[in-house]
Amino acid sequence: MFTLISVNKKANSENIVQLKLDGNPYLPREFKSEEYKKYELEIYGIKDQSRFITKMSEFVDSYIDIEELDNRKLDVWSDGYQIGEFTFTKYEEIVQTFEKEDWIDRQKSLIAYFYKKSDDHIKDSVRWRKFIDNLEFFIKKEIENTKTKNTFLKKIKGTDDKNNSKYVLANKILNLVEQYKQEERENGS
Repeated sequence: MFTLISVNKKANSENIVQLKLDGNPYLPREFKSEEYKKYELEIYGIKDQSRFITKMSEFVDSYIDIEELDNRKLDVWSDGYQIGEFTFTKYEEIVQTFEKEDWIDRQKSLIAYFYKKSDDHIKDSVRWRKFIDNLEFFIKKEIENTKTKNTFLKKIKGTDDKNNSKYVLANKILNLVEQYKQEERENGS
């Protein structure tokens, strides 16, 4: 499985389409620089070349899997979706070791990945905090409304607010919210 980096006609050739691919581990647990390679696939004589380039361009930065079929066709997939089968004359796989520019590009992509994850985490934290605050507000409001209603009903029928199911449920949820906030304070979040 590779990530498609780009798809273009090869410079100075009308008959060759060049796919640049990334098959390197994104965040490996153990770093081994010798495992990092740059991959290119040069495909000669693609039938309906413009359709191929247009279709493949939709999947730049996506995982792709390419399988050669018996009848000189390439079967191309992305995450369980078949992009298509494409007739070709021949292809050439080019695998080279990383050079300085490749390491710089890798570092840039890792920085972008880190900041995207960090921004996503901040957005999720803000949404979650807002949800907890709103939940706490509405539950406290529901408890007060239930107490007021129970006080009124108690005068009429003599009911006890501690046995009211809405009151009990609201108090249990409020206790969960308080427990979550306490754990959050203890963990320094």
